[in-house]
Amino acid sequence: MADMKSLIKKRASIKAKLTQFSSYINISKSCQKLSESQVIEIEYRLQKFESLYEKYDALQNDLESVVDDPNEQYAEREEFEKQYYSLVASSRQLISAARKPLQGEAVSEVGSCGAHTHKHNSIRLPKIDLPKFNGAYHDWLEFRDTFISIIHINNNIDNINKLHYLRASLKGSAALVINNLDFTSTNYDIAWKLLCDRYDNNRLLVNNHVQMLFNVVPINKEASKALRYIIDITNKNLRALSTLGQPVQHWDTLIIHLMTSKLDQVTNRQWEEYRNSLCDSPTFSTFITFLNNRADLLETIEQTKLVKLQSDLSKNSNIKTKSLIVSENKLKPISCPMCKQSHFLFLCPEFRELSVQTRLEKVQQFGVCSNCLRVGHNSKICRLGPCKYCTVKHNTLLHVHNEPNSNSATIALSAEHSTENNKLLSNCNNTTSLAFSAKHTTDSRLTLLSTALVQVDDFKGNQYTARVLLDNGSTANFISKDLVKKLNLSTYKIKSKVMGINAKISNCDEACEISFTSKNQVFRASIQCFVLPKISLYIPQVYINTKAIPIPSDIRLADPNFNTPSSIDILLGAEVFWDVIGADRIHMGRNLPMLCDSKLGWLISGSIPQNSHPQQTCMLINSIHEDLTRFWELDSIATKHTLTADERACEQIFINTTSRNKNGRFVVNIPLKETPSVLGDSYTLAKRRFFSLENRLSRNENFKQQYVEFMKDYIKLGHMSENTNFKQSQLSNSSYFLPHHGVIRESSTTTKLRVVFDGSAKTSSGKSFNDIQIVGPILQNDLLSILLRFRQHKYVVCADIEKMYRQILVNDSHCNYQQIIWREHPTQALKTYTLNTVTYGMSSSPYLATRCLMQLAQEHPDPSIQYTIANDFYMDDYISGNATIDTTISQCQSVISAFQAAQFNLRKWKSNSTEITQALLSNHNPSDIINLSENELSKTLGLNWHCTADVFSFNINLYPIVKVTKRHILSTISQIFDPIGLVVPCIVKAKIIMQQLWIAKCSWDDPVPTDIHDLWTEFQTTLPLLNSLEIPRWITCDLPVKLQLHVFSDASEKAYGTCIYVRSITSTGDVHVHLLTAKSKIAPIKATTIPRLELCAALLGSRLHKKVCQSLTLNFQKSIFWCDSTIVLGWLSSAPNLLKPFVRHRISEIQDSAGGSWRYVPSSENPADLVSRGLSADRINKFSLWWSGPQFLLNCEENWPTFPQISHED
Repeated sequence: MADMKSLIKKRASIKAKLTQFSSYINISKSCQKLSESQVIEIEYRLQKFESLYEKYDALQNDLESVVDDPNEQYAEREEFEKQYYSLVASSRQLISAARKPLQGEAVSEVGSCGAHTHKHNSIRLPKIDLPKFNGAYHDWLEFRDTFISIIHINNNIDNINKLHYLRASLKGSAALVINNLDFTSTNYDIAWKLLCDRYDNNRLLVNNHVQMLFNVVPINKEASKALRYIIDITNKNLRALSTLGQPVQHWDTLIIHLMTSKLDQVTNRQWEEYRNSLCDSPTFSTFITFLNNRADLLETIEQTKLVKLQSDLSKNSNIKTKSLIVSENKLKPISCPMCKQSHFLFLCPEFRELSVQTRLEKVQQFGVCSNCLRVGHNSKICRLGPCKYCTVKHNTLLHVHNEPNSNSATIALSAEHSTENNKLLSNCNNTTSLAFSAKHTTDSRLTLLSTALVQVDDFKGNQYTARVLLDNGSTANFISKDLVKKLNLSTYKIKSKVMGINAKISNCDEACEISFTSKNQVFRASIQCFVLPKISLYIPQVYINTKAIPIPSDIRLADPNFNTPSSIDILLGAEVFWDVIGADRIHMGRNLPMLCDSKLGWLISGSIPQNSHPQQTCMLINSIHEDLTRFWELDSIATKHTLTADERACEQIFINTTSRNKNGRFVVNIPLKETPSVLGDSYTLAKRRFFSLENRLSRNENFKQQYVEFMKDYIKLGHMSENTNFKQSQLSNSSYFLPHHGVIRESSTTTKLRVVFDGSAKTSSGKSFNDIQIVGPILQNDLLSILLRFRQHKYVVCADIEKMYRQILVNDSHCNYQQIIWREHPTQALKTYTLNTVTYGMSSSPYLATRCLMQLAQEHPDPSIQYTIANDFYMDDYISGNATIDTTISQCQSVISAFQAAQFNLRKWKSNSTEITQALLSNHNPSDIINLSENELSKTLGLNWHCTADVFSFNINLYPIVKVTKRHILSTISQIFDPIGLVVPCIVKAKIIMQQLWIAKCSWDDPVPTDIHDLWTEFQTTLPLLNSLEIPRWITCDLPVKLQLHVFSDASEKAYGTCIYVRSITSTGDVHVHLLTAKSKIAPIKATTIPRLELCAALLGSRLHKKVCQSLTLNFQKSIFWCDSTIVLGWLSSAPNLLKPFVRHRISEIQDSAGGSWRYVPSSENPADLVSRGLSADRINKFSLWWSGPQFLLNCEENWPTFPQISHED
């Protein structure tokens, strides 16, 4: 149960939304006549608002259950419900009044020329709207019968008009069926036949209507509307199934069982009681009668409650609310003291246009609260939040900005208005900020940017209105994450850098394809957009009074509400800008904006005088480096994973269905968790995405050439084949079309471009092929295990499997779900191809590929080769080795032979021994061997490894420091890739700075505090010195007679950590000590004692030791754990049951897993001390204590440190 303060805080947030909706409804009431767009807005807001009660009810129930005396909470609930139901009633009354049918409205053309025209002209019938159909199978029967009745059999309408009506009625994928037909009279019958051939599919229609019954959304809480929805949707689909010839009259028991699972608990219990009172088994008719009676009962109760609520409200005209504003009369009409209009003062355009000083004078003149700008109280008792700039208790609109005496003023990008005053002008903390110098004048100017409204297609082809910003300075298009979710668009992964002002770079990792149409239907385009969390601040940033702008009355603006601050959904770059812009211009006068004609409508842009000083806006994007996630993932120690039920099922599918063809190649089934019948139309989206790809290819000849060559290679190798029998009209759910796009990999030494197929693209049913696949378990070792093993061998090799996925065939029965659209040139006809192999972009592909490798390992007769195949591969990278050159060569040749038998080709061989590479060269194509000179390095799983010198190194490239912000610091830290932990003392200093950033609550783009700035500057200045490090890869010696692991741990107030060394002794008694691996953790923000942190460090050491023992195949004679805390050593020598819980649990785990002796080490000789305190990059190379451990490890054990007096205190 959440604590009471937290619950009250959440409830206050809900009540604030109630107050905001009340203000909006009161403003709407003051309008003499509501426009259609205003009515639609009220309906949409009401829909969102109605969900507010459920959230309040849940919170209030929690509150009432934790308080001792709930009477006050009951009163609170009653007060909220009175306001809530009053607002719902007012909203519906507004909508109802605005939607009254116009008297005397003429019958539409369609209505008047119906099949049976009414003879009595004195009777005015309401117009009949044409039905709409977007390709959803469950809507087909209704559309078909209605269209036939109104249009198809109407002999008074000629075929050319019937075709016009048919086109007007079709949307989305349905419209595409007849899209290519010319607009002629003879084509109507062809169009209608094409449509019937496509959608009069009895099997698909039955499946779809059955699926609709299964997909009915369960009811969480009893309500008449929800019950009537279940009644209506069930009857509708059963009627459709009956029309399709299904024996629904025999399905009573099945349908009742299915629908009762959708009912709320109370209604379900009532049904069970009612059913028990029946003598015979209930029929479906009995069940529906029960639901109707239940809905009638609930509706009566709801109406009675609403009438009582309205009665109470009328009796109590002076209700005091407990919202953010105190003592406000909810029933009193709102009147602005400035302009006498029906809105609050803080929303008044005239008031907002005044200077701050004039606003202050007006506030005193009107006698309103200086904090919330409302009447009835003063600022001392006002509960509204303080100013957003200075946190003093006055309204943000009244804040006086202190300016320097010079003529140049720095203007920071920050939101000007508070969220409490105006939800429209909310505080945009997530948007990238930028500080710049601007010449200050008393008459500052506000620049209008070109915005427009367009219709964007969602995944089903339905259209939604979106606000776009046109920017010919942008080389790409962008879309907000919120709009992508709203439209349910499928996205695909990319890696792209977005550069803005001051060379600020942000990462973008998602893109999607969109199609949009101008409001005037003049322009339509399909484009690629990068997906961003947020595109910009509100545009414009303050409300603009349009009275001073003489816009001609006959001009149709692309954005009629250009003057009202609103968010941007899409940014259209230069790719689209010049396609839509027209030649006509209208200059409205000096110091006024300009009108520019475009295919989207007339755009208004330019500068206007503005008394206030809004923040300047540029289109920079907020993004957090994905590398930061990888940075923290490397900080954890992977543990063994237990298979889930899905993963076990996936494994069983592989075992039961996988085979090898006559060439030894694997043939696999794609593991599915759902039947493919749940998929809808995928061809439409794939075709749209392909046209967008063609546009992109046409603008980049080099990219196009690589793409064409890649696809030619795909066809040549037999990895995909043309589907010559393809007919779009025969498409069904037994197929899936994959959109595709290209990814450039500059670091690749072979193929720079790879075509990736998008298995996550949604079909018309809302599901993608990836949604119905089982991802499968991770079978290979984690990154740390493989790299640790890479360090144990004297001689090592690296290689990768050429086109690993594409060497595995997919069973013919599943190839239908891997179809693509392709042609080399736009002048050619579209072709469809089937991908015959495991494919990039499918969620199960990594599992299928690695599982085939595991199968190869299981089938090999040699246990040593079994082990190396099963454990020395990381995806398609082979990283292994051995103690001698001969055994390494022999091992490689055995692996090569095993892989060749399955048609896998190992290539790009690298080794620290030229003798090994020469031996492999004699048996393989020379192009499979990469020869590296002494100065050349290769990346092995992302780590720099110099083959010839056999050393690891770092390659850190830093951007020049422009401004030290949290974003800059985190993006720099994330570049340090150190999975083994070789430079942990340096990284821990970065982690400490990161923690201080969070403690200081720094925003992303504001300058950091001075103390953090100084720490960071010192750290970053020395960071490139890590590039000079050369760390030996091999961590033992030739023919050791004794091997030991030495684990050191330590903690400080800021961090704790552990490091592990390998101590090897030769037959002559020479001792070698090398750093193997290390880990660090930041101390919790909540203060913890040093002994407890030392215990956490010891636990981290035992876990890392366990990981090392599991990863390495070396035979260690002993493991010794070193700690400089006598208290921890005392706990370790105690019985766990005598210790406090925090200590007991950790001591028990250490004793269970450590498997070695614990000894004392002085702090001055403890290398883990460097981990807990940190070390700058300019000093780490000089510390032999870090690289080789304490000096005493080179001596005999008799000379090692001995135990001091042990303490058992906590």
